[in-house]
Amino acid sequence: GLTAVIGGLRSSDRGGSWASGSTAVRWSSIALASGLFALMHWSALPDASRWSATITLGLVGVLFGWVYERTGSIAAPVAAHAVFNAINLLLATRAIEG
Repeated sequence: GLTAVIGGLRSSDRGGSWASGSTAVRWSSIALASGLFALMHWSALPDASRWSATITLGLVGVLFGWVYERTGSIAAPVAAHAVFNAINLLLATRAIEG
């Protein structure tokens, strides 16, 4: 969603859609959206690992962008995000239970 909006804004001034934009435009949009994705999670991250987790989440955002690029469907990265969240919830639950 956010990647498509940002890409659409960046390429609309040239009369094209995000999907028809250059590879550089699409990947710069993915990079920007990935950075925003990571920063949106900032406050939920523990202080001790905040910076490394933010970088990791930025890379996860790039992965989600790549999934969108490969499939052309927003459903695929949304599903990948849901799986990622489910795995993290399972790991957190196991850590709490001990």
